[in-house]
Amino acid sequence: MIRLVTDAFLRNKPIFSIFLASGRRFLAYSAIPGELPPGWTRSLLEEARRWVSHQKTIKMVPRQFVDASFARSSGPGGQHVNKTNSKAVVKLSIETPFIPHWAKRELRKSPSFVESSSCLQTASTTSRSQNDNLEECLRKLHDIILEAAKQAIPSLPSEEQQTHVKRLQQIEKSKRKEEKTKRKNLKSGRTSKWDD
Repeated sequence: MIRLVTDAFLRNKPIFSIFLASGRRFLAYSAIPGELPPGWTRSLLEEARRWVSHQKTIKMVPRQFVDASFARSSGPGGQHVNKTNSKAVVKLSIETPFIPHWAKRELRKSPSFVESSSCLQTASTTSRSQNDNLEECLRKLHDIILEAAKQAIPSLPSEEQQTHVKRLQQIEKSKRKEEKTKRKNLKSGRTSKWDD
C-alpha cells in the first residue's frame, strides 16, 4: 500500500514520504513533479540561488546593517583582563534590507534569533581585540543567514528522481494488486457449502 504523508513542517520544503507495503520508505520532493511550493516562482527561485551564490563570495555582514556594542570580556587575559571592553555583541534586525524576505521564516527558527527585539544576536570573546571580535561576530551572522537562506530555497527533484519515484509507485501498485488477488483467492477457498 502506498501512503503519502505531507511533512510540510520540515524546512518549508514540499517533502512527501512514500511508505510501501513492504515497510520501506522513500522520499519524493514534490507531489507533482516540477511543481514549486506556494509563494515561489521560477524567477524568485533563480534570484534566490543567485543571492546565495553571491553571498558565498562575501564573508561578512556589512557593518552598516548591524548594531555593535562592547563589554568586558571574561576569561584569561593576564594584565589585560577586566580593563578593556573587548567582548563584541552584534545585533542585526530581521527587517534589514540585507536579509531577503524568503529567508526570514527560517531565520526566526534560529537559536540566534531574539524574539523580543526581532533581531539576530551573536557575541564573540575569542580575541583581545575589539575589532577582531567584531569581525568574528559579522562572520557568524553571515554564516547563520547563509545557512537559513539555503534551507529556505526549495529543491526540485531532477528528472531522474521523478522517474525513479514513478517506477517505485508502479512496482508497488503491481505488488498490491497481486496481494489483493492472493487474498481474494484465499477467501474464496474458505467458503463452505452447507448441505440442507
